[in-house]
Parts: sequence; structure tokens; C-alpha cells
Amino acid sequence: MKRLSVFIPACLAAMLCAGCLDFLTSNTAPSSVTASTQTMTGSWASVSSATALTNTCTDFHWTITALSGATGSGAFTAKCLGNLPVTGMAQGTLSDTTVTWSATAVGTTSAGLSCPISLTGTASFDGTQFRIPFTGTTCLGPVSGTEILRKT
Repeated sequence: MKRLSVFIPACLAAMLCAGCLDFLTSNTAPSSVTASTQTMTGSWASVSSATALTNTCTDFHWTITALSGATGSGAFTAKCLGNLPVTGMAQGTLSDTTVTWSATAVGTTSAGLSCPISLTGTASFDGTQFRIPFTGTTCLGPVSGTEILRKT
């Protein structure tokens, strides 16, 4: 009986220590959100820059420069409504593999006039590319589409 009374507390102590060790190592490892956002930084570009559609934006070039936790932001360029050059800023929040994002930009018409643009969407990120469905408004009418962006 004496051996059993020493053995049980020793086992309990070992189990508690093992649990604490597991807790400490799991909390110091990077989270899946952090690991995913780290792969997002850098420059990304549309896989295809041509389309016959005129009510969309194409030829996206995104540069993700700021990341904090699950949120990020950066600059982008694109061509909307055929050949309206666009420059702006975007920001988004990562949740698992989905990025909810919005962007504001300014396009410059062939007459040199400024054209405000607003885009929103919910993108998916698979670790190697973004699939970005979007809708938006411009001074020349609505736009929508889906772009695939890969790291450049």
C-alpha cells in the first residue's frame, strides 16, 4: 500500500507536467493565421491581363506591404472598363483561407479627368494564389469580375 501511495501522486505530477509542456509548446508555435499571412507579403499579379469584357477590371498588380495579425494592406494598380488605368490602396482581413477586402482607387480617363473607384470582395487564398471575385463602382459605371493573382 505504501508503494501505491507514492506511485499515484508521482503519476499525477507527471501528467500535469506533460499537460503544461504541451500547453506551452502549442502557445509558442506560430498560429495558422500568422503562418498564412507571412506567405502573403510581397507582389502579386493577375494570371491573365486580357478580357473581351468591358465592365470589369483586369491586370491587377498588388503589393501587400503591411501585416498585423490577420489584417493587411497595400497598394495596387489595374485597368478598369477597358483601358482606364487605376491606382489605389486596399486592405483586408484573413479568416482561415478567406480574405474580406475593400479598396479605393482613382482612375485617370483619356481626357485626364480623375475617376473615383471603390471595390469590395471576398477572396480565397490557397497558399500560392488569390482568387478574387469583386464588385465595385466607378464614375463610368459598375464593374465586377474575378481575378486570379499569383506571386511575382
